[in-house]
Amino acid sequence: MELKNCKECRKVFVHPVREICQDCFEQEDKDFEKVREFLQDASTSSIEEIHEHTEVKTKKIMKFVRQGRLNRAGLKVKVYANCQGCGEPVDGDEEYCPACKDRMIKGLQSDESVQQGNIGGSKGRKMFTANRRKGR
Repeated sequence: MELKNCKECRKVFVHPVREICQDCFEQEDKDFEKVREFLQDASTSSIEEIHEHTEVKTKKIMKFVRQGRLNRAGLKVKVYANCQGCGEPVDGDEEYCPACKDRMIKGLQSDESVQQGNIGGSKGRKMFTANRRKGR
C-alpha cells in the first residue's frame, strides 16, 4: 500500500482505492445524505438551490451527479465536466470534447496506415532506426 494525500484536506492516509481520507469520506457521506433528503421534497431544484438549503458545496453536488449517486432527470441543471484531452467543458456524460475526439480518431487512422505500411508511398520500406538496431 502507498501513502496518498487526501484530495479534500491534503492529510496523508493509506487506502488502496480511495482518493480521500476516512474523515473526508465520512463527511462526504453526510453531505450526500443532506442532499438526498432535501431532494425528496424538492426534486426539481437547481444545484444552486440545493447548495443554499444544504450548505453542501456545488462542486460536491456535481460530483454526486457525475458519479450517478443523484438522478439528473429531476434536477434543473446541465452538469458539465472537463475534457480529459484539453480541459474544455463537456457534457457530464462525455470524457472528451468533439475536437479531441476527432483528433484521436485521426490519430488512430494514421497509426493504422503506419502499421499497414501506407506511409511514404512504398510498402515494406523499413525505418532507419530499425535497421540500425539490427546492426545493418
